[in-house]
Amino acid sequence: MTLQASLSGDTRDSQSSNPEGNSFRYIEVLLESLGILERLGSALETIAQRVTPELHALVESTLDEVEER
Repeated sequence: MTLQASLSGDTRDSQSSNPEGNSFRYIEVLLESLGILERLGSALETIAQRVTPELHALVESTLDEVEER
């Protein structure tokens, strides 16, 4: 299904009503949208810059939560 079909309401399963219900499809739609808007390159650069600090923060908060238990 293309982005245009998704936007026009062509839904094939019950999860289509919630765009986050199928995470792989949700990411596909986001990437297609960024490509159409010619923003894919800058979005990927931003993700590459933020992934390491975000992952470290997630691990740290998880470790803190485990220690509290």
